[in-house]
Amino acid sequence: MEYYQVSLFIGGVIGLTSGFLVYLNDKKNPINRKWFWVNMLTALWSFGYLGMISAQTVEMAWISNWILHAFAIFIPPMFLDFVLTITKKRWIKNYKNFLISIYILAFIFTPLNFTKLFIKDMLPKHVFNYVCDAGPLYMVYTIYFWLSIFVCALILIDSIKKEKGLLSQQIRYILFAEIAGFIGGGSVFFITFNINIPPYTLVLFSFHPLIITYAIMRHRLMDIKFVFKKIYVLISLALFLYISFYAVSIIEIKFFDSIFNPKSFFIGTIFSIITAFFLLPLLNKIEKMTDQLFFEGKNPKKIRVLPRINS
Repeated sequence: MEYYQVSLFIGGVIGLTSGFLVYLNDKKNPINRKWFWVNMLTALWSFGYLGMISAQTVEMAWISNWILHAFAIFIPPMFLDFVLTITKKRWIKNYKNFLISIYILAFIFTPLNFTKLFIKDMLPKHVFNYVCDAGPLYMVYTIYFWLSIFVCALILIDSIKKEKGLLSQQIRYILFAEIAGFIGGGSVFFITFNINIPPYTLVLFSFHPLIITYAIMRHRLMDIKFVFKKIYVLISLALFLYISFYAVSIIEIKFFDSIFNPKSFFIGTIFSIITAFFLLPLLNKIEKMTDQLFFEGKNPKKIRVLPRINS
């Protein structure tokens, strides 16, 4: 079970960090603000799911379930809002009406989250202590979720065909990140419906915020050297986070016997804050190293292709 716990914890930390990095980079840009909220929702879903599968009592599992779904319900409309903003289609009538409809459905699902029409029970499944068991209306929520993500993918594909140059390349990265992220996070639907497919791809969702954050903050995505640079930076950052978490986990297990007791959570919180504080300097350091590796020490010119959009 530790693989899932680590994946959810790392995903939550990356989501929080990525959201704040983009927001602080340009607070007035609606793209940055909306990406911040997408990251906050996914991070809180991640921590909620972590709490549910780690719960020692059914009462704590129910509380974690309500928390994770309270935030998960709003991921589809917020991500769609982000996609429509970044592709400059938010004010097209058909898209605008669809977005409003998705937001309305999210507010309808919110009170249902606390009823057994949505989730009917907490049960031990796979290697987990407790996992939510789908209620009668959960299939409606599942259709709403995947329909929204499918529409986002169609919008991104359409924009890739119509846009030119660097913006088209950025949207490609966002589409790739969406596929990876929702294949990872969406894998938990199977176990909710008692389909015997464990969420082995869960770890993929932690790369979703990394890739899109990089696409927003770094604007030169043209040639093969930049592609290799991106891959190198992302892998280096991911390895740093995983190694750091395992190091802290070893310390917690040695001194507290578990990574999921109150003292361990306190140590983990301090670690998350320290990691967030040092993440941007570390990212700059890695980028300097990749510039040296791929560009012989010359800093490649940064080109801004995501214009500020008035909200």
